[in-house]
Amino acid sequence: MKKAFLIPLAFLLLGYRPARAQQERVGIGTLNPTQTLDVNGNLRVRPLKPPGGNQLLVAQPDGTLGLSQPLSATAGLGLYTQVASTSPVTVGPVSGTAYTQVAAAGRYLFVAGGNQFRAYDVQAVPTVPAFLTNTTASGTIGALAVSGSAVYAVNSTELEIFSLSSSSPLSLSRQRSVPLTPPGTTSTTIYDAVLAGGYLYVAASFSGSSYGTAAVVRVFDLTNPLQPVAAATLPLGLTGRVQLATDESRGRLLVVPDAGSLQVYALATPTAPTPVLIATAPATAPRLPTFEGGVAVVGGILYGVNNATTPPTLDVYDEASPADPSQPAALGAVRLPKKVRGLAVAGEYAYLLTADASSYELVAVRVAAPALVGLDAAGNVASVAPVLPPTDNLGNHRATQNLNLAGFQLVGNGGSQGLRLDASGRVGVLTAPSNSFRLDVGGALRTTNMAVTGTLATPTLTASTSLSTPSLLAPVTGAHPCLAAATGQVIVSGNNTASSGSDNYSVARTGTGTYRLTFTAGPLATGNLQAAAFLAALVGTPGFVTFTASTTNPYIDVYTRNPNGTLTDRDFTFSVFLP
Repeated sequence: MKKAFLIPLAFLLLGYRPARAQQERVGIGTLNPTQTLDVNGNLRVRPLKPPGGNQLLVAQPDGTLGLSQPLSATAGLGLYTQVASTSPVTVGPVSGTAYTQVAAAGRYLFVAGGNQFRAYDVQAVPTVPAFLTNTTASGTIGALAVSGSAVYAVNSTELEIFSLSSSSPLSLSRQRSVPLTPPGTTSTTIYDAVLAGGYLYVAASFSGSSYGTAAVVRVFDLTNPLQPVAAATLPLGLTGRVQLATDESRGRLLVVPDAGSLQVYALATPTAPTPVLIATAPATAPRLPTFEGGVAVVGGILYGVNNATTPPTLDVYDEASPADPSQPAALGAVRLPKKVRGLAVAGEYAYLLTADASSYELVAVRVAAPALVGLDAAGNVASVAPVLPPTDNLGNHRATQNLNLAGFQLVGNGGSQGLRLDASGRVGVLTAPSNSFRLDVGGALRTTNMAVTGTLATPTLTASTSLSTPSLLAPVTGAHPCLAAATGQVIVSGNNTASSGSDNYSVARTGTGTYRLTFTAGPLATGNLQAAAFLAALVGTPGFVTFTASTTNPYIDVYTRNPNGTLTDRDFTFSVFLP
């Protein structure tokens, strides 16, 4: 009897028309739900009432709805990536152990250098890793990987395994080692190591083995985590350093070379990774920057440290959604305080191993941010993927008032057209800024009132069609303003003696379309010809002429070209004027 009244009472309390389930869909206020839950009306969630700060509704990484941090504490709209404001954690002085590796798993972070590695706990305060213990390996550590209960230290000959105690404080004990190198190896170069599922992947090259000096990936089965078994070797077809990252949520192994395109392998069969079919051949696929400071993948987001930029950046890519996973979509870049030697991601933070003139440090960068909750075109509630870092794309921004920079400057690098401003403050208009000039204009320049306090560079004047040289008076003695100091016509083959014109020069063909006019008498024979004005034109079909005047010797090099710019032997006429 009680059950008979429960459903009607529930509908009366809701105050809506009865809902109907269709294909596991529930509608409130509608008889035709299009989503799992379809609400035709307002939705109120009382715990989400903002406590007073300027906050937004966001979707946490696990799908839970919540409130963003106050916007004043973020880089914009609740989507942020920022270098933690806390002080970096000092690992050691640069005069001591040279730390090169960093790895993370769960609450533990490990930093390795030489044959030492240090363990940290990041659970209590993620931005300030707490030092736990220091452990010594038997060889120089070339790569480091961590599972939930074991640490794998890779050196040039073997794989050392350390177990993590479950007691507090944490301690590590060396269990055993297993051989790393294939038969015949004479020398080994270790590049990187990562874990995926129950397998360890080690990138290296083994000189003297059947793989030669090319990079390969050695696969170890971790069915027994403390006793790995070499299961397979994957040739990569690459030479030089490669770095590895795994996206376990999508069953992928990423191979990131210093030179070449990103390679993506499916791990459906962990001991036999297979290339993911891509739309663009690897030889023509866009290349990522050289990530000297390490790479990592978490939840389809690829992170790479680019030390080639100033300042260095943590570059962020969407590796999950593109149709071609070898060409991940760039999401943004986070500026870093100094160059990075290693990268590991744990939870919401990336841990960067940095170095300066005095010490090695760990810097925490937040990389996982909640997503905004928005509506799609059909009115469905959906989360907006985080953009790291969130920036205003001025190319899509329409200003409603003047852009007032106050005390700030307009800096950055422009595109291929329009105004371009480089990092040194040089300006280019329709051209890249020149290293020699503060302003470089790739077109006509007009000014109504210009005071010149320095040197203006005049562009070379060329002709696309033939010009006939008029008859000009040649001076008899001395320098005469506006009179030609030398004139002549040069034939295709060139000659040691000019074929016509004044008799104060000789001509020699020094290469295809290249002629040297050497002046033997008169004012042009003194040496520096930078003050001379030179006029030349091809005879016959269209083309153009360029020239270079010597600053120390009495000659001018002339170059004859076809309309497409190719050097070619041509007859030409010329005149040289002195002021």
